[in-house]
Amino acid sequence: MNAKIVHISDLHISPYRKSWSPEIFYRGIEQINELGPDVVIVTGDLTDNGLVREYEEASSLLEKIEAPVVPVPGNHDARNLGWMTFEDVFGDRYRVERVSADLYVIGLDSSEPDVDYGQLGRERQEWLEETLRRIPGGACKCVAMHHHLLPVPGAGRERNVLVDAGEMINLCIKYGVDLVLCGHRHVPFAAKVEDTVVVNAGTFSATKLRGYSRNSFNVIEFSETVSVNLYEITTERKLELARYKPVVREGEYRLVRVKGIADILRESA
Repeated sequence: MNAKIVHISDLHISPYRKSWSPEIFYRGIEQINELGPDVVIVTGDLTDNGLVREYEEASSLLEKIEAPVVPVPGNHDARNLGWMTFEDVFGDRYRVERVSADLYVIGLDSSEPDVDYGQLGRERQEWLEETLRRIPGGACKCVAMHHHLLPVPGAGRERNVLVDAGEMINLCIKYGVDLVLCGHRHVPFAAKVEDTVVVNAGTFSATKLRGYSRNSFNVIEFSETVSVNLYEITTERKLELARYKPVVREGEYRLVRVKGIADILRESA
């Protein structure tokens, strides 16, 4: 399989507040269009407060991306009845996109109205379980949601992880989810739980940066290997976060780790 996913998150677009940088946003979009991805996945917090005017602005700006865009809402998008506005502007909060015969993207809304933490709950878990059953075993299954599935190093005190993360991890293992894309913490990270690769994106255009981190996005490239790369927008620096080898075992698509965060830390020591 040959495919390229661009993963962006935490845009925090607002015409009312200085929560985002339009300049960095436009630079990032130019870089994405130059890469020519097959799909761009946006894992939440497109807006800063879920307001109608913010959604209209976000929709207009995301149209500048030349590739198909798959957005899911975040906790900021769910504020002020924003979960309803999301559906009016961007469509279903739960969706399945067939990027190719070998790649499926499942979008989930992990947000709850007017709170920062996230959860799926029984109904969403049942929907996900039924959806995963229908996807062919030989295809790569990618789940996209806002709240992080694993605690993220360098992101400060842990308060807002998905409250039913254990159940979500169990579903990923049981139904062979290959890739989970998340945001929320404004810090990029990649790790592997059993056969599931979990990738967090940093913030694409928000002004709230942690420490010396920079606005960035991830690029996941599928070829003979699957590489997870971090692209910093202002410096145009590229860093490989992880690399995996795709294999098919007993008819099931799997990603085997070649390089991970432990290797990167050893290289930088």
